[in-house]
Amino acid sequence: MNNEVEQKYKRYRNIFFGLCILAAALLLLTTLKNIINSVAAASWETHQGIVTNGSEDMNRILATPYNVTSRWLEYKYEINGNEYRNTTVGYGINKPASVLRIGDSIKVYVDPKNHATSVLAVGFAKGHLVGLLFSCGFVVLGFYLWRKV
Repeated sequence: MNNEVEQKYKRYRNIFFGLCILAAALLLLTTLKNIINSVAAASWETHQGIVTNGSEDMNRILATPYNVTSRWLEYKYEINGNEYRNTTVGYGINKPASVLRIGDSIKVYVDPKNHATSVLAVGFAKGHLVGLLFSCGFVVLGFYLWRKV
């Protein structure tokens, strides 16, 4: 390789290394934030909730790709006479452990500082592990590209 092509190759290699490390860092920070929030939510107070829009509607919603406003899971719960509604399954957890149908009774973890904040699934989940593995994969890929001669 001539010197000019080699310099260009090194420049691109360094750019891809930087992009891989940046992607790894962003993914790692997001995953760690989700893990911390999810583990903290396990100590929140629990209340009984009711599913108002079940996850069995997910296939119907996915069939209409431009219907962005549809929520495939919604639930409500009551605290001190106030009714709250939410769609959050968990931090870094995007689907419930089982199919939920309208009217099903569920356990809702509610933030004691803000009753409008709630989740259905808590703790370390498979999605968190996937995020950690992908962030490690980006680091390995970045170093592989950087060390490649």
